[in-house]
Amino acid sequence: MHTPRSFRRDSHSLLARHFAALIITVCLAVVLVICSPQLSDAAETRVIEASHRGIKLIVLPARPTVKYDVSLVNRDEAFRAIQRALDLIFIKSPSSAEKIEYLKANGIVAIIYDPNFPWREITTITMAAFILEIPESMVKEFPAVFGKIAQGGDTRHFISVVGRHGIKHSTEELAGTIVHELAAHGIQHLQGRIEGRRRLDIECEAFLHQLGAFQDFEMDKFSRYMIIFRKQLRNFNCDDFRRYMQKHKTDHMHLWDQLNLDVPQLLDIFVEYEAYEGG
Repeated sequence: MHTPRSFRRDSHSLLARHFAALIITVCLAVVLVICSPQLSDAAETRVIEASHRGIKLIVLPARPTVKYDVSLVNRDEAFRAIQRALDLIFIKSPSSAEKIEYLKANGIVAIIYDPNFPWREITTITMAAFILEIPESMVKEFPAVFGKIAQGGDTRHFISVVGRHGIKHSTEELAGTIVHELAAHGIQHLQGRIEGRRRLDIECEAFLHQLGAFQDFEMDKFSRYMIIFRKQLRNFNCDDFRRYMQKHKTDHMHLWDQLNLDVPQLLDIFVEYEAYEGG
């Protein structure tokens, strides 16, 4: 099977290695006017398609003959989980929402929930991915949904896929994942800053954006989830970036010791780091 190019969030990270999902129910006390989910045409009546905050949402069905490694949420709950995550981003993280709006101004932004993701056998747990193309098998299975996207054309698409593990995370954690995939990797793709870059640098930048969103969500910084997340960011994904700062930005190393990291300032320094690495 053809495997699309993607940037996965998986258990090679300390975060996913320590736990697959923490389920926390978060209720947002807001009333929003949204498009009601509509079932696709007769050939694909089990696919949910709708638009929420200008983002196309697609919820794919489970395969009845497949035995999954976790219990699955039903399609309606998966749809609502993504809605809640998007609402949280747009209400609590204006900088993240602004980046997603920028993507929307330059193409079609879509989030796919696929309980069959990841699409190939791996030994790690994958939460979500930003994909650069739709896999051929998916186009063949759901041509009415993905046929036009696969054909390309002048319209750009920025697509994140959430899998059966990622959908079971708390609203804040799922929202942070969406920020990681769209507000970070989506913008990188739009600006042509994925091809030719080191994977660690791509992920360091995305993890910083995700941390900024987590801080906007006021997540408990002493929770197991956040402690592991920050260790992953500091000691693995951004290790080379920190080494650069130790050598060239010594007077800014204190930024890493703050309870609330100054993410905008770190991202400004990251631009200098990329220029240095590219030079």
